[in-house]
Amino acid sequence: MVHAVSVNAIDSPQTKEQKAFVKANKNIFNTLKKAFKGREYLFNNTEYGLYALTNEKEFAAEFMTDDSVRNLMYQIARALDKSGGVIQMLKDFVNTISNLLVNRSVFASNEEVLTDYQNKF
Repeated sequence: MVHAVSVNAIDSPQTKEQKAFVKANKNIFNTLKKAFKGREYLFNNTEYGLYALTNEKEFAAEFMTDDSVRNLMYQIARALDKSGGVIQMLKDFVNTISNLLVNRSVFASNEEVLTDYQNKF
């Protein structure tokens, strides 16, 4: 369900929350992906979490649903961070996810899934 919410926002951003999410997702995705320029073959391995860097949709979905991917992306951001900008970009992205999910209508079909996801995230 979360994957559908993120893909829908990326494919057709209509609300200000969706637009902010799409922009933040694109920014952090492109920043983290640059760390692997020339080594994109590493993205094929789903075991280590780098598959999330395959494309923006996979990044959003994997980041939103997988603790190990979030931890890995945070580690990459810390390694890239020279002045605090990358970590701030990651924090901004997390905030846009929260704002995106505040809109309960995206989970209207299953309130239990929303509550469970909010607790885990």
